[in-house]
Amino acid sequence: MALEARDFVRGKLSNAKEIKLTNLQRGKYFRVVANVVVDGVGLEQELLDNELAYEYSGGKKLSWCR
Repeated sequence: MALEARDFVRGKLSNAKEIKLTNLQRGKYFRVVANVVVDGVGLEQELLDNELAYEYSGGKKLSWCR
């Protein structure tokens, strides 16, 4: 699933006319965390809609397998 998600994101970003990063901050391990908007559409929602991601609320991890 990770490779599918990676390829999906690569395709979206490489063909985008506009990429915006909003709500920029540093995460727990000092990584950059942001909302990514590609041509006016949130990348997070596109990944969820295409079943390449699932919502995580901080609880116990679920299986990554479909």
